Amino acid sequence: MKNTAKLNVNNETYELPLVEGSEGEIGIDVSNLRSQSGLITLDKGFKNTGSTKSAITFLNGEEGVLRYRGYSIEELSSKSSFLEVAYLLIYGELPSNKELDGFTNEVSSHTLVHEDVKSILDGFPSRAHPMGVLSSLVSSLTAFYPKSLDPNRSSEEINGTIIRFNEGVDLINNSERQKWSTGLAGSSDVTIAVMGISALIEGEEGDAISSEANGDRNSIKLPSNQINYLKTN
Repeated sequence: MKNTAKLNVNNETYELPLVEGSEGEIGIDVSNLRSQSGLITLDKGFKNTGSTKSAITFLNGEEGVLRYRGYSIEELSSKSSFLEVAYLLIYGELPSNKELDGFTNEVSSHTLVHEDVKSILDGFPSRAHPMGVLSSLVSSLTAFYPKSLDPNRSSEEINGTIIRFNEGVDLINNSERQKWSTGLAGSSDVTIAVMGISALIEGEEGDAISSEANGDRNSIKLPSNQINYLKTN
């Protein structure tokens, strides 16, 4: 196979590199055509244009072929789970049972998103299309986890230790934030809870002033609601 294709325009000849795909298909690389000639290509609908090289996906719409890492979509959809396919896309091979167990645990530890995502969800009209809502919510996650956009993260940064901070859990009114933090703690290896005494729990207002201890605490024990919260986690 020749390594280049020749394009003749107005008695000028331009050599364009040929590239070979994973299935033996041949393409013409026009990346430098404009800089060489001032010409551009017109491809309505991008039906003849490959925007990038991919080691993951092979697609032939005319033949109805879709492969991921060499596996047909029919085979993957019938024999593999969603997380097995996700592992395949990331690491290039289907996981062993041990690898799948570890990957499943890793993914499970990230299944809870920031509670403020709920406020975005509440802002959509009740009749909004579910796919539009979902795509918007997924896009919004980059605002909560900006480091995830870095393509040069190491495997340790992607799969390593994650430290999360949850602020302002209302133990008195049993808020949604409390439920969120409980689930997050349950999926973590180690949880550090910073507890304290508020003015409300301290009891230095109202009738508590006339108590035997003049409203002051005479024990260093945590209040029962905080103890119960710790037990739940």
